Amino acid sequence: MKSLAIMKSTIGSVDEVGRGSFSSAQILRRTQLWRHKIEHVANKKQRFIGLAVPPSADFFSALLGIWQSGSCAVLLEAGLRPPERQAICKFIPLDLVLCGSDVDWPCMTITPPTAKYEPGVDGLEFSPERPALALLTSGTTGVPKIVILSFGALAARIETNIATIGTKPLQRTLQILSLTFGHGLIGSALTTLLSGGVLVLPQQDPRRAMRLGAIIDDLNISFLTAVPAFWRMVIRVSPPPSSQSLLRVNVGSAPLDAELWKAISAWSGCPVYNCYGMTETANWVSFSSFEDGAHDGLVGQCLDSQFRIVPSPDQVSDPGMGEVWVKTSGMMEGYLHSPDLTASVITNGWFRTGDIGQLDENGRLTLIGRKKEIINCAGAKVVPDEVDRLLERHPAIAEACTFGLPDKISGDSVAVALVRVQGHAVTKDELSMWCSQLARRELVPDHWFFVDSVCRNERGKLDRQRQRKMLTGDS
Repeated sequence: MKSLAIMKSTIGSVDEVGRGSFSSAQILRRTQLWRHKIEHVANKKQRFIGLAVPPSADFFSALLGIWQSGSCAVLLEAGLRPPERQAICKFIPLDLVLCGSDVDWPCMTITPPTAKYEPGVDGLEFSPERPALALLTSGTTGVPKIVILSFGALAARIETNIATIGTKPLQRTLQILSLTFGHGLIGSALTTLLSGGVLVLPQQDPRRAMRLGAIIDDLNISFLTAVPAFWRMVIRVSPPPSSQSLLRVNVGSAPLDAELWKAISAWSGCPVYNCYGMTETANWVSFSSFEDGAHDGLVGQCLDSQFRIVPSPDQVSDPGMGEVWVKTSGMMEGYLHSPDLTASVITNGWFRTGDIGQLDENGRLTLIGRKKEIINCAGAKVVPDEVDRLLERHPAIAEACTFGLPDKISGDSVAVALVRVQGHAVTKDELSMWCSQLARRELVPDHWFFVDSVCRNERGKLDRQRQRKMLTGDS
């Protein structure tokens, strides 16, 4: 495994729109201030230090300061409410939290250093076996799974990302996503900075989706990555960019259907890639371009990794359909304080993703759905993603969220929450008839709910369990 090197001569810069640009030298010089402040209040080497600094150049200085102090960084949203902060501290032993301002955490906190800069270093290098990041994969109101990623895993994933994306598209990246998740931090921010590119942090704007085309033009953006839910909004409300500066778009963290993929490609005017990965594999393990013959769920061939299809515990079928297993150099060390949970998902170096997929003869993977979300209707297996994609083809439906409900006769029945396109008053009977003409009987929902918005988690993925509970009261 390789060490992770952060060198002044090779890393890029951060452009905070409205505040100015911050060079690698400035970031590294301020890193020293954060490091010294951490070591001043620490009586011993800290193991876990929370990072709750808002997106900024100083976020990266604080992150490097944590790493330079010999600690592992726990990525936290800056705007967490007191109950969420209390919940996190119950599940992870935070020694300190670095905050952007005075915030009441249940442990010692450090606010930004008052000095602007201090003499810096030419670079930093971190041993591959050391833990680098602790990332929460569940909501803060429940029991989170805390993924530990080493510097070796980070180095491997970022190197592969840069080799696959290329340094030219990464010249100016628009940071749309949160920096507290692997998609935003590793796939977008760290990949850009370690390629020598400029990471552009736009001003907070609730109308960002409406203005995305103009933002891309104004800031000369060459690359961005976001989730499908964001793109659904953009396609509806934003005129496309006109400058042709955009060279590549990645989409990930949730299923992407072919129709939306096509719409993003037409809107952006550049290659659009559907990406597959997870926190446990330090972000992306595969990409597929729209030009590769896009269809629903196509995520392409593995990069520095291997796919395996496991239809049942004692069977491997490559090619074939079944649960997707991944082996990668970006593999997590495990879940913090959860050896049994770690052992349940890692078998002989293979990560059991919980996704159901189809691997073809050319090694291309198509995702079908989540194993735990499959609805069993009298023996017929219904994948919620398939129902979502069917209904979202209807011109009156903006979004769909399918889930199962108990049924005394069939075991499960299919239910769906729908967001109608503004100005359309389509009824459940009309939708049921439309579905019946296009799909097999088990894909036609038995229960219909019309809602203003569907439930999503902080990554933009559909939260089917919360949607079901909200609409029915069932847990």
